[in-house]
Amino acid sequence: MTDSPRMLYARLAAVVLILLMASSASGIPAASGTPGNSILPGTSAVSVARPGAPSHGWIVAQSGPRWALVHVPPRESGFEGTRAALVASGGSVRMALTLSASPVAAAAAGDRVYLIFETRDRSDRVTRRDVSSMTAVRSGLGALWRFDPEGGLTALAMLPSEGTVVGFACLGQDPVVVLDDEGVANPSGPRIGVLYRGKWAWSPLEPAIAGAVRAAPGRVRVVSMRSGVGVLVAPVGGDFLLWTGTFHAGDFEARPAMVFDEEAPLFPATPSPGASREPRAAWTWNSRRLAVGPALAGDPARGMALECAGSLLWIQPLAEGRVEVYELSERVPARIASFDDVSLPIAVTSLESQGRVVMAWSRLDGGSAGSASFESSAAKRTHEAREFSASTGRVLYHGPARSLGPVTPNDLRVLSTALLITMGVALVLVLRPDPKDAVVTIPVGTALCEPVRRMLAAAIDGVLSWWMASTLLGLEFFQGLSPAAIIAGWAWPVSVTTLVVGMVIGTIGEWRTGRTPGKMIAGCEVVSSNTDTASGAMPRPDLLRALIRNAIKWLLPPVAMLGLFDHQGRHRADMMARTIVVIRIDAEPSE
Repeated sequence: MTDSPRMLYARLAAVVLILLMASSASGIPAASGTPGNSILPGTSAVSVARPGAPSHGWIVAQSGPRWALVHVPPRESGFEGTRAALVASGGSVRMALTLSASPVAAAAAGDRVYLIFETRDRSDRVTRRDVSSMTAVRSGLGALWRFDPEGGLTALAMLPSEGTVVGFACLGQDPVVVLDDEGVANPSGPRIGVLYRGKWAWSPLEPAIAGAVRAAPGRVRVVSMRSGVGVLVAPVGGDFLLWTGTFHAGDFEARPAMVFDEEAPLFPATPSPGASREPRAAWTWNSRRLAVGPALAGDPARGMALECAGSLLWIQPLAEGRVEVYELSERVPARIASFDDVSLPIAVTSLESQGRVVMAWSRLDGGSAGSASFESSAAKRTHEAREFSASTGRVLYHGPARSLGPVTPNDLRVLSTALLITMGVALVLVLRPDPKDAVVTIPVGTALCEPVRRMLAAAIDGVLSWWMASTLLGLEFFQGLSPAAIIAGWAWPVSVTTLVVGMVIGTIGEWRTGRTPGKMIAGCEVVSSNTDTASGAMPRPDLLRALIRNAIKWLLPPVAMLGLFDHQGRHRADMMARTIVVIRIDAEPSE
């Protein structure tokens, strides 16, 4: 048994090395989200933040044969007066969820993202159109955010399968979609729908907007804006056309409406007899013509539009990895940025409250295009991000896209240092020789407690301490035990609080009664090892010895576990505090 402590701490040292190696590891899926896949250009999940609240970005990225929803957390520049521990540095991203299929559109509002998924039959006809959402929630652990629901999406009211999705955005906290019914029997024209109170309320687009949508297939962008929802039509030799719409709940009309019904088409010629009285949205539109000036280079169907910090931007990918960024206005648009070292396709989102635009892409070493398969190539794939100011175009970050894990690299370094210190202290205690004159006496009518009984008592105390720690932190008992809780950061504060609570309960209980709740149930107790056997007294440890014993037991658990290998059944906490754990036994009857 002499090698057991060395083997134990050799394993702990291996764990430390693994943590140090993990602190430098990162990885995200290949960036995507532009033409060349099924994501609608210009419908990246770009949100308009609530006043005073941080804004989030979302990217749909390709990860081999699957897709992933990637979260871009708030950055430092958007948190004046807020603790720095709550923010992430430039380039920080985190995978929120692995998707089995690519969404056709995405939109976001504040910390919530909305996704549209389509199911098609063998003839490539859309048979189902689902809408789902996910919310980013503070985890309480550094710059890490958790996601609600965990490991899935919240299903919302479905969209009709008829028609084509033209664009997807948000108005306030409500998702808004534009559908075109071209090709549907008895078409009535493009419509706009808003998800309000759990139902989609529809309204036809104004004739001028509907005509522009029909006349410019592939060049219409629906944009989340501070002033409403924008329908932007990219030019081909002319100016940009922008309609900004607002919607008010009080403007609903209570009348039989042609709204979505799972069993009926979206655009019936006449309302069905006995149809339920559904809300019908009323919109107010304002139009503007945005000057183009010199003709924009590139195909407008590849361009993306978003509003960030009050600036309406047009992002135009060009050939050979060049991207140009324009600020649109009624005057001649200004080209605020131009980047030449980008691998297409790119994913674009924004952090509204910080005035940042985030571009992400992936490339293979040697400059290969970012669309190569992640698994099929043996070359190393790198993931890059560029963040720039929406108002000036100044680059705020350019470098690798760093994937945030359950703990940051700095957290791992701190944890590794703490483990090394703990190992050093434990080794001193474990390898410290026993006093030559140490005498262990057992009170009359008692025996040393067997290891199984001590383990039972420790387990009961541990469960009780965990329950008390969870209650103090406002969590349910099993909430901090799940793998999702470890990722979200709940398990860390609960674990630390459990150790402290266990130490306090053990110290007070053993000082006052010689027992903890677990020891009372298991039928054992703690007494001083210098017991006077002649008198049969069983003195309890004083406060200092009880504190020393429980501090070593709870704060250095490996040291306490070594008591299982001690021939006297005592761990180092007992030896340092000069205590023993005993059970009472009945005297044998005389012959």
